[in-house]
Amino acid sequence: YAVPGAVIPLSAVVDELQSDPLFVDEPAAHAMHMIEVELPFLCRLRPGPASPDFAVVPMILGRMDMPAIRRLAEILDGYADAETRFVFSVDLSHYYKDEEARNLDHSTIQAIMSRDEGMIRRAVTDGNQVLLTMLLLAERRGWDPTLLMYRNSGDAGADRGRVVGYGSVVFHEPLDLTRAEQKDVL
Repeated sequence: YAVPGAVIPLSAVVDELQSDPLFVDEPAAHAMHMIEVELPFLCRLRPGPASPDFAVVPMILGRMDMPAIRRLAEILDGYADAETRFVFSVDLSHYYKDEEARNLDHSTIQAIMSRDEGMIRRAVTDGNQVLLTMLLLAERRGWDPTLLMYRNSGDAGADRGRVVGYGSVVFHEPLDLTRAEQKDVL
C-alpha cells in the first residue's frame, strides 16, 4: 500500500493466511477503500525514518456465518502478541436523519461496550461480522472496551438529513487497581 510519504508493506502473515480456505483473494475487494483510509492514521502513530515501521495484514470481511466468525477470531488470536495491533473499521448507520442515526449508533455502541453479540447481530452498520469478530477476539484476550469518541457526518457540517455514524472504541487489557490506587486516582 502507498500513501503520500510512505509505502506500507504487507506482513508475511498474509502468505500464511492464504493457505487457509477461510481466506481468499477477491479481486473486487481491491477496489474498496476501507483499508487505505486507516493507513495515514497508522503512519502518523508509527512513523519510521523513511517509511513506517510496521507491516499490515489487510482483510475485508464479506458475509460470514457465526462458525466462520468464531474461526476468524480464533485465528487472529493466534497472532496476538505485545507488538500486534488490530484495527477493525466499520461505519455505523448510513443516511438516516441525525436523531435517528444517533439512536441507532448509540444502540450499536452500547452493544459493543456490553459485548452483546445478539445486539451486534441486529445492529445497523456496514459490517456486523467485523464487529462480531472484534468482540470474540476481545473476549478471547480478556480485553475491556473504552469508548473514545462518537460523531456523525452532521457534526462535520454535512447534511443532517443524511448522516453516517462513526465511533472509536479501543479494547485493552483490564485496568486492575487496588482499593488504595482507586482512592488515589479519585
